[in-house]
Amino acid sequence: MAHWTAFLSWLVFLKANLGGQTASRVDGSLTSQLTLLQSMANSGVPDMILREDRLRGDLAILAGQLGRTSMPEPLHDTHHA
Repeated sequence: MAHWTAFLSWLVFLKANLGGQTASRVDGSLTSQLTLLQSMANSGVPDMILREDRLRGDLAILAGQLGRTSMPEPLHDTHHA
């Protein structure tokens, strides 16, 4: 029962933390991509957002903007199934 109570307390803290209602910094691994982009927009809007499902095409566009006519194959991430 003590573990359950501690877990519920952590969830209450986490909700407040992610809502910016604590003095503790928000851990980057707990934030959503939207939250990160919103935070970045305070200092400047990104020129390009690369998405995993269209990464090859997005990287080709980026390479073209840099004057490259070819690019290496993206590495395969062995951590995702």
